[in-house]
Amino acid sequence: MKDNQSQIKKGAKVGLVSGILASLCRIGPLVIVLFGLGTVSFALSISQYRPYFLGLGFSLMIGTVLLHPGRKTKTCGINYFSVKGLKNEKKFIVSVVLSMTTIYILALYVLVPAISPLIYAGSTARMDLDQDYRMSLKAVSSPSVKTQP
Repeated sequence: MKDNQSQIKKGAKVGLVSGILASLCRIGPLVIVLFGLGTVSFALSISQYRPYFLGLGFSLMIGTVLLHPGRKTKTCGINYFSVKGLKNEKKFIVSVVLSMTTIYILALYVLVPAISPLIYAGSTARMDLDQDYRMSLKAVSSPSVKTQP
């Protein structure tokens, strides 16, 4: 029983990492703007690389599922891709796929839509304040001098 729980935990960890990697195209711009590492337009340009981030996340998930039986001797000579081998590893495979899918969907459709208005509104408010500050500096630095006749 303990071995089954450890398999589920390992699978959930791998799924978590692969889900975060796959959703970096949406989380990355938020982090960049939040910490002031770049402009909003630069941060939003990252989304054009979405297929690469998805490919990276799915590659990690598939690679882990394929390489997992090589790290352990539990299969006892059973072919991993046979029905019996898949039954032995089904909890690990299901936990990896389920956690990766859950993290990806939550990040894209719950977390990012909830947080992005707050972050982008804050960055545009800062841009407005900067613009107002520059305008006030310009007005102070070049005062219009009125001469009296």
